[in-house]
Amino acid sequence: MRPSRMMAIATTLLLAVASASAAELSNRDKDYLRERASLFMADVRAGELASHKAQTELVRAFAYRLVNDHKRSLEHIRKLAAARKVELPAAPSERDLKTVTELEGVTGTRFDKRYIERAIRQHKAGTKADRQRSQGSKDPELRALATASFEVEDLHLALANRALANVPVE
Repeated sequence: MRPSRMMAIATTLLLAVASASAAELSNRDKDYLRERASLFMADVRAGELASHKAQTELVRAFAYRLVNDHKRSLEHIRKLAAARKVELPAAPSERDLKTVTELEGVTGTRFDKRYIERAIRQHKAGTKADRQRSQGSKDPELRALATASFEVEDLHLALANRALANVPVE
């Protein structure tokens, strides 16, 4: 086979692979990326609030870990969304921010308890969404992202349960 013909075939194959990897996501996949981005932005805000207001060391440590992990996850979501031409929200949804706003008026160990209870609720729902997308998406990069997110969310859930068990009862 002539070199120019081989080059043409190689170029065609590369374009086919690039097209397949940049294929349009399903509506469920797009919704997943948007919802996770909104929730992670709200989680970061809640975690930053908890890093200042929490009374319990384990709660502060959990908040710090959550903020760092979710900022990292947000970067991965943004990169994948940009590659797939999915527009993400610029800020958390009102629904996701509502629980953060409610935390602002709470103090002391009541804050710690409510913050951790919120984290547990959010992470239970998050692990369910991640599991569904890790198994249901046709996009290999989104499946990988959802699988990695599931593992982080599952770890956060365990850490949150541990922190809740150590919050003093008022």
